[in-house]
Amino acid sequence: STLGWPDKTDDLDFFYPTEVLITARDIIALWVARMIMMGEHFMKKEPFSHVYINGTILDKQGRRMSKSLRNGIDPVVMIQGGADIDGREWDGFGADAVRFTLATMTTEGQDLRIWPERFKDGQAFCNKVWNASRFCLINLAGDDGSGAKTLASGVDRSELTFQDRWILSRLNSTIKTVTSALDNFKFCDAARLVREFTWNEFCAWTVELTKFRLRDEADDPEDAALARRVLAHVLDRTLKLLHPICPFLTENIWETANEYIPDRSLDGSGEEAGEFIMQAPWPAADEALIDEKVEREMGDVQEVIRAIRNIRATGGIHHSVEIECSVQTDDDGTTEGVQRHVEMISNIATCSISAVGRDVEKPPKSASEVLPGLRVYVPLEGIIDMEKEIARHQKKVENLEKRIAGAEKKLANKSFVERAPAEIVDREKETLAELKESRDQLLAQIESLK
Repeated sequence: STLGWPDKTDDLDFFYPTEVLITARDIIALWVARMIMMGEHFMKKEPFSHVYINGTILDKQGRRMSKSLRNGIDPVVMIQGGADIDGREWDGFGADAVRFTLATMTTEGQDLRIWPERFKDGQAFCNKVWNASRFCLINLAGDDGSGAKTLASGVDRSELTFQDRWILSRLNSTIKTVTSALDNFKFCDAARLVREFTWNEFCAWTVELTKFRLRDEADDPEDAALARRVLAHVLDRTLKLLHPICPFLTENIWETANEYIPDRSLDGSGEEAGEFIMQAPWPAADEALIDEKVEREMGDVQEVIRAIRNIRATGGIHHSVEIECSVQTDDDGTTEGVQRHVEMISNIATCSISAVGRDVEKPPKSASEVLPGLRVYVPLEGIIDMEKEIARHQKKVENLEKRIAGAEKKLANKSFVERAPAEIVDREKETLAELKESRDQLLAQIESLK
C-alpha cells in the first residue's frame, strides 16, 4: 500500500517484489510469514526472494541488551568516544573498526556477544591497513608529490617475478572466494577472508618483499618499476575487497591514490580508477593468474621464515643478529623450491642458509622447528640459553603426549572403531602415527641439546 496498491503504479511495478528482507528470527512467524502470505494472496507473487536472519545482540554475560538491564552499547560512543550508559569513558574506535568487528562476528543467525573491548581487534586491523597503504602511496608518489614514480608501462606476464606471481595468485583466489561468500550472504566468511589476505599476505609479506626491490632500484630500475605496477594493482583490488566492510577508510585512501596513480591496471592499459571507490566496479577474478604450484612453493618459503623467527623469539635472539640456518627436506620438489628462494629467506629472516636438502644433518646443540615436509636447524651454542630451549621442546612433548593419549583412547573404543566410517578410523590412525613421529623427533632434539 505504501507503493500505491491496489492501483498499478510505477513504484509498485519497480519495487515489488524486492530481493532481500533482513530481519530477526523472533518475528519470522509474526511478520515475515504474514508478508509472504499477503503478498501471494494480493499480488500473486512473493514479496522477496531471500530472507537474511540476524542474530540477537547479547552482552558479555549472554544477556539480551535492554534499557531495563542497562547493558546496552551505544554505537556512536564506540565510534566517536564519550561516556557510555554506565558513565565509563571511551576514546572511540572509529566507524570502520566497529563495522569490521561486527562483520567478522556476523555468522548466519547466531547470537553475538558484544562488549566494547572486542572492537580493539577491528581498530588494530584498520591501523594496519592505513599504515600499509601509506607505505604504498609514499613509494608510488613522485618525489615532489606531483605525480607517480615510474611504473612499468605494461606487464608481460611471462616476466613477472616469483613474488609477483604469488601475490597475484593469492589476490585472485581471494577475490573468487570473497565474491562467492558475499553472493551467499556469508558476511563473516567474507570479512575473515579479506582480513587474512590483507593482513597476512598483503601487509606482512608483499609490502616487506617490495621494500627490498625498491631499495635496489638504482641497480635494477626495471624491476622496481614492475614492483610498483604490481603494488599499485594489488592495492587497488585490496581496497575494493575491503570497501564493503571498511567504507570510510578505503574511500579516503582511494582519493589519495587517485592523485598519483589513476591507472592501476596490471597491463597499464590506461584504465581510470574512478573518482569514488563506491562507484568502482567490483573486481573480477582472473583465473589465468591463479597458480596453486606457486602458492605451495611460497608456502614452504614462508614456513621456513616463520620457523627461523620462532627460534629467534624463543631464544631471545635479536632480529638484527645474523644467524646460520640449514633446512632438511623430505622430497626433491621441496628442496628445489626452497633453494630457489634462499636469497628471499636470507633477506627477510636476516640469516645465511648453509644447506638445503634431504641429506642435511642436524648440527650439534641446535634449535629446530619441525614442519610438514621440513625441518629448520639453527646452531645455538654461544647464542642462547640452552636450558630454556630444552624446556621449550619438553613443553611441546607434553602437549603431544596429551593428544596421543586422546587418539589412543578413541581408537581403543570398540564402539567408535566398529561404527565410524572406515576412512575416519584410518584418518585417526594416521594422525596418531604423525603425532608419535613428531614426539619422537622432539625427544631426539632434546637429547641433542644436552
